[in-house]
Amino acid sequence: MTLNHFFLLDGIESPFLKNRSFTPGDLGVFLWILSPDYKPCDKARNQFIKSIVNVNIAEAVNDISDYLTATFQDAETSEDNSKKYANFIAYMVDMFAREYGWQTDYILNLPMRQIYQLATAIGERYAKQAGENYTKLRVIDMMEAQALLDQARKAKAQNN
Repeated sequence: MTLNHFFLLDGIESPFLKNRSFTPGDLGVFLWILSPDYKPCDKARNQFIKSIVNVNIAEAVNDISDYLTATFQDAETSEDNSKKYANFIAYMVDMFAREYGWQTDYILNLPMRQIYQLATAIGERYAKQAGENYTKLRVIDMMEAQALLDQARKAKAQNN
């Protein structure tokens, strides 16, 4: 999952990211947005949905749960819920543009696992230069990773 994928899924309030129950249509949209064939085109979307009409929903939900677990495994949660996802995305774009000179489109298409690992490396480097101990990803809003994992586990349990 890239930041761009996350932004789209969060924007449509995908139940897979929002700790809510889902419909088969929600499953199709989630898979469509993450598909390498994704483009904002009704015809392409409808063709994709037709191609997955016979997918095993329980298996797909298990796979999504595993995928979300892997995606957010390097994220930490915190008690500070003052920031929201849009701020997280802006923070990541700003940090990588400033640190590496990367363009917004490039950053938005990085895998989130890589985002977390690079953010940790940057934080560790600056903390070491300042003679401080580093607490992993404390300065960002943490994306409420625990809530996402709990939701995925709940959906997995409901569909088994």
